[in-house]
Amino acid sequence: MSNCDNHIQELSNEIKRLKSAIEFLEKKNKDLENELATRSDPKKNKWRKEYEQQLVESEEIFSSFLENSPIYIFFKDKHIRPIKLSKNYESMLGLPLDKILGRTMDELFPSELAAKMAQDDMKVLQKGEPIKIDEELNNKYYTTIKFPVFINGKPKYLAGYTIDNTEQKLSEQALRDSEQRFRKVYSEGTFPIAMLNRQMVFIRANHAFCETFGYSEEELMQMSFKTITHPEHIEKDLESINQLLENKINVYRTEKRYITKDDRIVWGNVQVSIVSDSKGQFLYFLVMVNNITNYKLAEAEIRYKNEQLEKSNAEKDKFFSIIAHDLRSPFNAFLGFTEMMADDLQTMTLDEIQQIATEMKNSANNLYHLLENLLDWSMIRRGIKTFKPEQLKLVDVTNECILTLSDSIRKKSLKLSMQIPSDVLLTADSNMLGTVIRNLLSNAAKFTPFGGHIKITAHIEDSQFIHMTIEDSGIGMNSEMLKNLFSYSTKVNRRGTEGEPSTGLGLLLCKELIEKHGGSIQVESTVSEGSKFSIALPLDYNSGIRKD
Repeated sequence: MSNCDNHIQELSNEIKRLKSAIEFLEKKNKDLENELATRSDPKKNKWRKEYEQQLVESEEIFSSFLENSPIYIFFKDKHIRPIKLSKNYESMLGLPLDKILGRTMDELFPSELAAKMAQDDMKVLQKGEPIKIDEELNNKYYTTIKFPVFINGKPKYLAGYTIDNTEQKLSEQALRDSEQRFRKVYSEGTFPIAMLNRQMVFIRANHAFCETFGYSEEELMQMSFKTITHPEHIEKDLESINQLLENKINVYRTEKRYITKDDRIVWGNVQVSIVSDSKGQFLYFLVMVNNITNYKLAEAEIRYKNEQLEKSNAEKDKFFSIIAHDLRSPFNAFLGFTEMMADDLQTMTLDEIQQIATEMKNSANNLYHLLENLLDWSMIRRGIKTFKPEQLKLVDVTNECILTLSDSIRKKSLKLSMQIPSDVLLTADSNMLGTVIRNLLSNAAKFTPFGGHIKITAHIEDSQFIHMTIEDSGIGMNSEMLKNLFSYSTKVNRRGTEGEPSTGLGLLLCKELIEKHGGSIQVESTVSEGSKFSIALPLDYNSGIRKD
């Protein structure tokens, strides 16, 4: 029983006690009058005063009750006119009590309501039985109980009380509206919604939920939430669900991944709460999922674009750094030699002129090699470098590159060995493949000291890939340099063992060209022992080539 019902019951009991008291006093008063009429005893005045005092006290109690009653109390005569009212009727009707008492219902209430009230009142007096009715006045809702007051066994007065239950009615209506909205959202909405029991097994799921995850409602009712939850989220979900059951949290909100029936990933912004009955007993878990998969994909795309932008900026920085520093150095050397010849040619010996000419040739070769790499790299990054794959003999391409670098190899007395089967064929762009091998050989020669060795090998693996290695006995690289070897943002260039210039651009270019063919490049190196570059290229470029 609610507090409101308890209060009504107490007031009802109080009214019954007052009725009994009134009936008792009326009977005592009548008995007293009869006794006083038959007696001339001197004590009669004393008795009269005592009974009068009791009557006054009862009237004061009753008046105080009417003055302070939280509910509306009324007494009416047989003509349905109020003869006693609680004080709060003044606020209900907007009139003082003395303007209300003795008036008809038509004078106090709207005609339709007044007629209904008078009809109900007469029914109570005629049948002598209580009734309960619901009424509305000025946008407020009331429940009224009316009952007869019997005098000498006959209903003489009408009494009752009215309770303002507007707040309760509005709350009930709001609850009905809320339930209606929820039913509409549940059945017609686009949000996936499901209900699960205490064991987190599905008991209901709306159409949007079934459509999102690919299961029918009947299939879901045989499943736990774990079945469609990504394994990485289950532990956290269980922990938070226990917190819900222990009333440590009211709502569990999270972003998580689901796995659909066809093994797709669906990202959801999830809200889980407990629905209880009026006594606070658990009914079910309510799960609402906002499908944010498209948002997550867009977020990943933006993240990828940002990474590409950062990479592009790093490439530009690298490009400008080469132009500003590395390209200027060979030009300065070249200009210095030409200045010496212009100023001192008349005094130079033939040997000195020969030496300067050789240095100018080397400087020009380095400059040309650098410009060639810059141009190739720029064209690749802009996607305009022509890609013309054709069937090639790897040994022929390698021999051409060795011939180009023969002077550098001979000057440092490097021992070069090559083990490439003469019948190994692959489909590749000859210029791009030559650029890769030439750069790797150039680096091997540059960072290998006088008298060292360079070894070139190649073999076919699984009839699909050709694996080629260029290994040297040079100065090697530490782990930090290896980590940043193909990074645009970190400068790793250094001079060769004889002071040969290096930009670090060659390896970046090699990686781009190898990946253009659908291949890969790996590096192994030990400081002071040497480096080993391994490249893998598909024999048929159509099996792995990158199309961009």
